[in-house]
Amino acid sequence: MYRCQDLTGTLMDRCGATELSIGSDAKDADIAHIGKAFGANMIAAPSSRLLQFARYVYGLRREGGQEKVGFRLKKALFTSEPLSKAQEKFLKEALEVETISSIYGSAEAGPWGGTIPQKIAGSEGLEEEEAPGMPAPRPFVFDRRQMVVEIIDPEENVLDASTNPRPEGGKLIVGEIVLTSLTRFKNPLVRYRTGDFGSLHSFSSLLGIEEILKEQPEAAEYLCGITMHGRDSSASFFLDSDYINTIEIDRQVFAKPEWDIVQWQVIVYHLTDEELKNARDAMVDSHGGHVPTEGVEFRVVRKSDQSPPVGYEERLGRALVESVIEEGVKLEVKVVGYDGLEKGKMARKVIKIVDRRL
Repeated sequence: MYRCQDLTGTLMDRCGATELSIGSDAKDADIAHIGKAFGANMIAAPSSRLLQFARYVYGLRREGGQEKVGFRLKKALFTSEPLSKAQEKFLKEALEVETISSIYGSAEAGPWGGTIPQKIAGSEGLEEEEAPGMPAPRPFVFDRRQMVVEIIDPEENVLDASTNPRPEGGKLIVGEIVLTSLTRFKNPLVRYRTGDFGSLHSFSSLLGIEEILKEQPEAAEYLCGITMHGRDSSASFFLDSDYINTIEIDRQVFAKPEWDIVQWQVIVYHLTDEELKNARDAMVDSHGGHVPTEGVEFRVVRKSDQSPPVGYEERLGRALVESVIEEGVKLEVKVVGYDGLEKGKMARKVIKIVDRRL
């Protein structure tokens, strides 16, 4: 059993929807067949699986248009990793979904937050430097009566939702998210350090709350907003003593529309004895220089399964070296599908940085 599937199915059932449950390992063609047979108008999945299915539908649409697809989705609900604005735009282009929302939770805390459904911006709402790996800042909403959420900044200052999270014009405090559940008595959760980083916001400051307040005006008293800022360990890595920030890789390389990239992964590793010998020989031939001891491999997923242009991987590798990776480091670029990305064993999330030196 897969907790994401079970959780999402239960929530959809309680919302009054007819749920057509199928596992993440199902073939894209089977999912499309079910969507067509039952006239599905919404899809829910982990974000990486959602993008994988979108690539399949994108191919169908290019082959035969809407008739080839056979169904029209209006909404998407995702879990696991956050989506960037560029990835959301691709979902709109491929699946034609109009609104998107997300659930936040964990095995330890359960589901405790969700985003307000919002329309996906078109190209006019996409910043020029927005890239596949830069999460879109969509705040989650949680209920103070169910969860005490504290933010602990690097200086050990503590902010919780009982205080004014961010007075107008006040300083935004970003820190580690610490949770205490007010509803779990059998297996208490007290000041659990999640490892995620975020910032608190008052509910009244969030976009899209008008409908909620119209139906439940008292909601502002017990609802609060929190924006996720990711995890520090997944944002950067050291390569041969150089600090590499994945956000800079996004901005300087993968944001360029010419690469047509939906998602990417980096693998860092120690060079083998043979690779080290070849590197030393190359340095001797070039009359000196620093001999790298580590290599890096970039795996990229493009919008479709069509073969990339001739020389694509070499050109992308040169762009990475010119922008962020030191000259001389052993670097390789591979174009893969979603099955070529390494994922975690439990939640099946795509691992952004795979460090094989550990």
